[in-house]
Amino acid sequence: MVKFSEKDIRYRSGALMLAGVVMLPKGGPHPGAVFVHGSGNSDRANRWYQEIARYLASHGVAVLLPDKRGCRESEGDWRKANFHDLAADSIAGVKALRVQNGVDPKVIGLIGVSQGGWIAPLAAHEGDVAFVASLSGATVTPR
Repeated sequence: MVKFSEKDIRYRSGALMLAGVVMLPKGGPHPGAVFVHGSGNSDRANRWYQEIARYLASHGVAVLLPDKRGCRESEGDWRKANFHDLAADSIAGVKALRVQNGVDPKVIGLIGVSQGGWIAPLAAHEGDVAFVASLSGATVTPR
């Protein structure tokens, strides 16, 4: 098990200020992962996401657990955003994690949960992402 620290972070996605928490393992450089939320309200306090994020951080993966746009400390409104907007938020998260000390900037990916399983691959096509993992993603198209 690797010890890790947690720190609040703010970063921009277009005109919006987004927020979240970064879990940084000691030492490095470490690979990184950015969570991509499912539908509905969700933020860094999501217990299920926290459990997975802390597991990853304690095993040497830096994690950004964001507040979804319009939730907790992030600006905007996810209800008025399309999948491309949410994908842009995910890429902004990758860029924010990339500049953290102890993170390998070439090995940062996305973890899409539920609806995020659709958004993460879309974001990967639009940005520089090393990998995509889908947790409980849909097995049908968005239509």
